[in-house]
Formats: sequence, structure tokens, C-alpha cells
Amino acid sequence: INAEYMGDQSFKLQSGENEYELRPFGTCKQGYRSIGNWAGWHKQTEWHSKYRMMKFTGGDSFGCPQARELSVFVECGETSEILRVEEPEICKYSIKFVCPQACGVDV
Repeated sequence: INAEYMGDQSFKLQSGENEYELRPFGTCKQGYRSIGNWAGWHKQTEWHSKYRMMKFTGGDSFGCPQARELSVFVECGETSEILRVEEPEICKYSIKFVCPQACGVDV
């Protein structure tokens, strides 16, 4: 998975009353509000490939105790799409994103 392949592609998902838009290696938004900007790959554990979690930080802080942030969990899939969006903590989001390029990456 790389910026050259993804280019300026955008992936959207309607979840409840919110639309989420992810631009890998760019930004992520919840409606018009920024959830964060690409901050790099993050290794979940010593045993995982670092190419399984993307981090986005520095999002909008309106109504939040800190700036919004996002973890994107990347998995193998036949098409590139957002499968699920969650907010496990206030203003900390999680997205499950699948794409064919993740199929060849070591877990």
C-alpha cells in the first residue's frame, strides 16, 4: 500500500447520520470536520507488520478534550473500501479499511 498507488483517491462511508471520507496518505473527515491528517504507519505490536495501521492526528478539536485522531486498520480485501467506522473513545476514531494491496503484506 503506497501513496503512489492510492494517489488522491477518496473512500466514503455513510454511518448513521455521518459521512466519513478517507484519503489515505492525506486526510480524513467526518462531514466537514477533520478527524486528522496522515501521520504515518504505526506498528500495533512487535508481531504485526507496520503496514497494518495508519495513524491520522491533529484533527478538529471543537467539542473534544483534545484534537481528534484516527487509527485505520488495513486488511486484505477484493476492493478498496471502508467497512466500518467506530468511535471507541470520545474524539478517537477507528476505521476498518480493506484493499487488494494489503493482501501481499505480512501480518
